[in-house]
Amino acid sequence: MIDLAIARVVEMRPSILISGFLGAGKTTLLRHLLKHLKTNDIKADVILNDYANAMIDSETLREDSESIEALGASCACCEGMDFLIEMVIKATESDNDILLTELNGTADPLPIVESFTLLENKFKLFPRWHVCVIDARHFEERSYHNRLERDQLETASHYLISHQEEVSTERLANIRLRLKEILPAASFVTEEELASQVLSLALAKKKCILNATNDAASNPPSKSPYHHLSHEITACQILFPQRVKIEKIKPWLKSLPDHVMRAKGLFDLTDDLQKRYLYERVGKDIPDTPYPVSLKSTVPSSAILIGPELNPSQLLEHAQATLLPEAQLSS
Repeated sequence: MIDLAIARVVEMRPSILISGFLGAGKTTLLRHLLKHLKTNDIKADVILNDYANAMIDSETLREDSESIEALGASCACCEGMDFLIEMVIKATESDNDILLTELNGTADPLPIVESFTLLENKFKLFPRWHVCVIDARHFEERSYHNRLERDQLETASHYLISHQEEVSTERLANIRLRLKEILPAASFVTEEELASQVLSLALAKKKCILNATNDAASNPPSKSPYHHLSHEITACQILFPQRVKIEKIKPWLKSLPDHVMRAKGLFDLTDDLQKRYLYERVGKDIPDTPYPVSLKSTVPSSAILIGPELNPSQLLEHAQATLLPEAQLSS
């Protein structure tokens, strides 16, 4: 005898997963997408995964999203997976139009993409796009982290290249050829093209037939053989108890040790009482202009430093000597 089951037809909403190596421009892309969606009256939920304290970046996104869940101090692809699933389920229960999730800069997207597929009935997210941001300045020039960067690409449905204006025409052409070799089936998009396509997804009302089974427990997510590279990176946070002089910030960023791969600092300035500012460093690169953050932000003035084998005590002493020679900092 054959058992018959009636498949349920339910309304789905799209999900955009953003990955990319440290400093590639994931949050910049997310910020652009949110502004474009808000301009068109699309309501977005956001999940932000970052090292140590995801709240720093979340403060630059809050005005353009309906809700933000910050998954900090853990990696979404491993110890943070259960928390990520809880956040996605919570977001699924909202009436907003789209879910955007940004992974931290060394996360392996494979187990997350598989978990989203295995839990499709529970999440009700479709289509699910995985967008990978490629940093033209450093692509395939990360020594033994090249394999991790490659893994972040391999489940991508779309990819875009950031910082194109900072490399030669020849290098950019070679990167595009290489990406076509690695991802022949994925779509190359510009930031504007992606924003337009994501808006179209959010405007469309999707109805899908759910699968009859949902056995995620018996099918644990896969992991790349190079997954361990995701966990060779550590992070620490430094708190600033008072305002900082603007002329001290960039010298401090420039003088950080070479093994600090990424630095982000949310500063209250002595020179501007109306705004707070997010300063960043990627490798040795420091953007000319910091990102302004509303004074309504309740996240403490602080910095997140990311890299292999960080020494928090030394970094704290360095910050004390460089930024606030007469103040007490804490880590």
